[in-house]
Amino acid sequence: MSRSTRAAFCMAVVLVAALTAVPAAAQGNRSSRALPGFSPETFDLQLALHEHFTAALPAGWWIGPPQRWGKEVVVRVNIPDSWNGNPTAAVMTSCPADNSPIWQVADRITITPHYRNLPWAPHSCLP
Repeated sequence: MSRSTRAAFCMAVVLVAALTAVPAAAQGNRSSRALPGFSPETFDLQLALHEHFTAALPAGWWIGPPQRWGKEVVVRVNIPDSWNGNPTAAVMTSCPADNSPIWQVADRITITPHYRNLPWAPHSCLP
């Protein structure tokens, strides 16, 4: 093998290695969801969840204090007795948007509707 052929082959191997290493590095640091200027240390998740669900839920519905289990957050949604319908189906539309800063500190939000003093099937929100 000539010197120029060997150099071209080595360059191709290095290029392929570099191109295949970039996606793996990006998956590890969650850069696809990172927001510029976001600081998880100063982010108030409980306040952000309260503000989000206050705007997303119908009037008269409220949430209890969110419970955090690692990267999962469990939110209890209380539905007034005067409401009629399927509580689980009703809360499915209240998930945060994909670009919400909430997803910088949570990987899953589990919404558990409580209607007429009974827990209904939970719904999981994913980014």
